[in-house]
Amino acid sequence: MRRLKKYFFICFITFLGVFSSKKCLHAAEPAIVVDGDVSDWNLASCYASDDAKVSKWAAVRNDEYLFLYIQQNGGDQWNMPIQDTLIGVSYESQVEEKYNKLQFTYMLTELKNGDYSDVNGGIIAYKPSLENDQYDVEIAIPMDYFPDLSFVLTYCGSSVAFSDIPLCPNEIEQEKPSEPMYSGIVIDGNFFDWEAISKVNGFNDNLQESAMVWVGDYVYLYFKENSSHYIGNIIHATPYDNGNFCIETDNGYKTAVILEMSGEQPTASVDGTRLEVCYSNYMYEIAVPVTVIKGYTKKTAALNLCLLPDDVNAPIYIHQGVVHWNPGIGDIESGDGENENDSEIYEKTTHITYDYDFTDWEDYPHSTIDYSTSGADGADAEGALFSDGDYLYGHVMYFAGIYNDFFAYYELAINEDYSRTLQLSAKIIDNNGNPVDDYNTYGLPEGTYEFHVFGPETVDGGAWTTNYGAIYMKVGAAGKIEAEYRLDQSK
Repeated sequence: MRRLKKYFFICFITFLGVFSSKKCLHAAEPAIVVDGDVSDWNLASCYASDDAKVSKWAAVRNDEYLFLYIQQNGGDQWNMPIQDTLIGVSYESQVEEKYNKLQFTYMLTELKNGDYSDVNGGIIAYKPSLENDQYDVEIAIPMDYFPDLSFVLTYCGSSVAFSDIPLCPNEIEQEKPSEPMYSGIVIDGNFFDWEAISKVNGFNDNLQESAMVWVGDYVYLYFKENSSHYIGNIIHATPYDNGNFCIETDNGYKTAVILEMSGEQPTASVDGTRLEVCYSNYMYEIAVPVTVIKGYTKKTAALNLCLLPDDVNAPIYIHQGVVHWNPGIGDIESGDGENENDSEIYEKTTHITYDYDFTDWEDYPHSTIDYSTSGADGADAEGALFSDGDYLYGHVMYFAGIYNDFFAYYELAINEDYSRTLQLSAKIIDNNGNPVDDYNTYGLPEGTYEFHVFGPETVDGGAWTTNYGAIYMKVGAAGKIEAEYRLDQSK
């Protein structure tokens, strides 16, 4: 970003567009640019306001124009609170009454005088502020509009004489371009702290800008929706228009982050756990603790942000390869192992065992599984297979919570050929080792269970008398199940 040094102002120039017959106005040098970006006002002295519609205002001038800056409380493209406010102008000399005030049209499209005639050459530009629930407005009024320069401006309870309005210098000294420094993300509805984070622009019509940063024990997400649409249109950036985004670990686990709107207030959650989220001026920021990210371990090296279409194993990526930052430093971690939180390069583990403990699966790559839903609510499960040559080991985390008899019957495809599958079922056995077919595994309460795994003699069918192995499962709240199984490959 460019930093411009001058006597009173520092200016960062971006084009928004202005409401006037003229194009974007520059003073002799761009000391003040009327474009809605008010960073060139950041050293100006502001006046107080006694009107709840206005937070503060300021004025500067040069030989050609009087510039005004107004920060209004609230506002959007359908509602500009200051459109009902008046700027008083009182002269020492006798002037026509129409010069005694300035006023705005609906949505600030034009600047008018006291009898609602045009202020010729007047320019207005506005833009959502990075500050929480604020809108910034800039105004330029040609000096030749005023019949006499011996006047006092009065606005929202504060007054300033023209002679006391600071001069805006026509010449500035430009420094070398410098980048904003990262100084931490705070979920507070103020978005200045995101300026140092690189962003993806124009992902789709409803997602105009996004960013993702992983710092410390949190992943922070930033979204900017289309400001020409209604508030909350961000949900239409996702398949099925449901606001479901997805964080994916480098070993394939996927976690749905659900963003919803209640009026103009957003909520965000993972599996029912509420997340910290703030909204302002079509921008959202969310903090996701790594503890709710499925498959996250200390060995996790990178994270992705994606959307899940019908085929949940073909995600649409927004951000890929987001790595961990050291808190408060801003440099990518070296992974030198000196800190226990250092990211480590992922390596496949070969220590998978059937041992009633799922931790040996944490670093093993998993695939997304979509059993019966279309993916509109995210994937139904994550699963993995591992073979040591004698036994086939499987691990499944089922979190859709739709079917309480999830493991009553399931299938394994042979060589990824879904026309040839081995159907299996969790069963108990009688004293003779035979499966008890009428044992009901539906609706198991929370707890841990172990069953035998029975299936037909071959993939082509036969009696369900072959005991292939065992399955251990842990049933949690809302029908969520985690399980591992071991099958004898010789059978």
